[in-house]
Amino acid sequence: MRDLHMILIKEYDLLNNRRIFTSLNIISVFLFFFFIFLFSMVGISVLGIDEFGFSINFEDLLYFLPFFLAGFFLVICIHELIHGSFSKLFNKEAHIRYGFKKGCPYVTAPGARYSRAQFTWICLAPFVLIFLLLTLLVFLNLISIFSFVLMASMHATGCIGDFFCALILFKHPGRILVEDTNNILMIYSDI
Repeated sequence: MRDLHMILIKEYDLLNNRRIFTSLNIISVFLFFFFIFLFSMVGISVLGIDEFGFSINFEDLLYFLPFFLAGFFLVICIHELIHGSFSKLFNKEAHIRYGFKKGCPYVTAPGARYSRAQFTWICLAPFVLIFLLLTLLVFLNLISIFSFVLMASMHATGCIGDFFCALILFKHPGRILVEDTNNILMIYSDI
């Protein structure tokens, strides 16, 4: 989707801009508690659970923690694969690259440009699909409600960069194209 008449109007350096990086990390702390509440309500209302609680002792924690961390690592891998799949879906010629920088996994398609709608889908698809997957797993009793709430909340909180990128797109009026190169989000416009 190359458009030679479009010019670069804004670059967002998401990892090296200290203000953005720090702000997103601070906001994510508050989002975590919001998502704990939200996904608890999902568990209570949608899944028909009247109430739930948990108690855990040290031995249970030692047993549970490796499985939880392995599961969460798998969720992160699936998250990035979803980004890559949607990037490829919207641009067959895109060269998808996966990486890890400053503690953040990422996927990028340098040189590929996407419309606002396409890039919004690329940003938000992992949040939506993984939430649906976790909901299905708890509904089928393959994971506990506690694991669902904790994993869904941690994943949703980890999506803060994706939410931020999706919001950025709507800051720019008119027709835009978006290119994501490692940690720099580039916005092009024909204005």
